[in-house]
Amino acid sequence: TDTEKTIAIQVHTPYLLPHAVTIWCSEVNGQLYVAASAPEKKRWPGWTDDNPDVKLGIAGHVYAVRLVPLTDAAEIAPVQQAYQAKYQLPDAPPENAPSVRYWHVTQRPS
Repeated sequence: TDTEKTIAIQVHTPYLLPHAVTIWCSEVNGQLYVAASAPEKKRWPGWTDDNPDVKLGIAGHVYAVRLVPLTDAAEIAPVQQAYQAKYQLPDAPPENAPSVRYWHVTQRPS
């Protein structure tokens, strides 16, 4: 996914219609991660708390996956660094920068 600047994510909603948005992604050691900037202002991050099984659209392909939220700073740090490198973000976010929430993209259990 390093060559893809944006990907699509489709989440389940409480009103039974799927909802899709475009998001950024990054890779760390062959593992895919997605993020939401200002997640408290968006609906889809909360919907993934209720149902972490989502679909990702990447380069014309659709993948059924599960999102696992990252909460440990040690896990988040390399993901932040990957985002900074991929999207040429500043090393230190501005003081008024919105919060960011990260998820590890995993396979759905069988």
